[in-house]
Amino acid sequence: MTKQALKYVGQSVPRVDGIEKVTGKAKFLGDLVIPGMLHGKIFRSPYPHARILSVDASKAEALPGVAAVLTAADIGDLVPTYNGRPVIAMNKVRYVGEPVAAVAATGSSTAEEAISLIDVQYEELPAAVGIDAARAPGASLIHEDRSDNICSHERVERGNVQEGFAQSDVVVEDHFTFPMVYHYAMEPRQQVIHEIRAGRGCTCTQSWCAGAGMQFSHRIHDYRSAPCGKGAAQNRIQKRWHDYGAGGGNLSGHRRLR
Repeated sequence: MTKQALKYVGQSVPRVDGIEKVTGKAKFLGDLVIPGMLHGKIFRSPYPHARILSVDASKAEALPGVAAVLTAADIGDLVPTYNGRPVIAMNKVRYVGEPVAAVAATGSSTAEEAISLIDVQYEELPAAVGIDAARAPGASLIHEDRSDNICSHERVERGNVQEGFAQSDVVVEDHFTFPMVYHYAMEPRQQVIHEIRAGRGCTCTQSWCAGAGMQFSHRIHDYRSAPCGKGAAQNRIQKRWHDYGAGGGNLSGHRRLR
């Protein structure tokens, strides 16, 4: 029997975007420039658990090129959350790196300088680091409206565990720990949002053109429409696809931007 030659299996197949990438013609989100575009930077907490006593952003707001500085005081009584966490820390911070303020400026270096001018005073609180410490009696509560530090409880049960142990040749029991593991792509997380205004004011009935360096661009609909309600905003978000610098699942959806 004559072996059929396969078109792709066992063959060297050129990447569809290979030529553009090796010649520098590929356009990534960082190459996108929109007239009047602002650059955002985030001021983050250096403490794992602390009460926010004051936030003074006056020097940052006065810096030439700064368009806006967002703090909890600008949100008022609203508590916008993202996956159960405040977008901007309200009254206290609960982990190192939690956003305390955000700056929008005409350039990235200007936004970075503005971040350095923000003065935040904290009252450091006891931290609950690790599962055992967080579950220990008397542990500092990360969320005061809860009775403990357990955020959720999921039960998974399949088969007969004791029967499985009885049938095993060897049963090994020990306590295992491992450090945080996270894969980083060459291209950092980023997004560009261009607002398309229709009429006056700023409401969720406007349209946005969103570009993001991510593997599944359609998820922009979910992430960016959430604050306004999916039904009201999803059909008003236009997405633009760009090349992205690797991913491996890390860029499958946008989490908090670093």
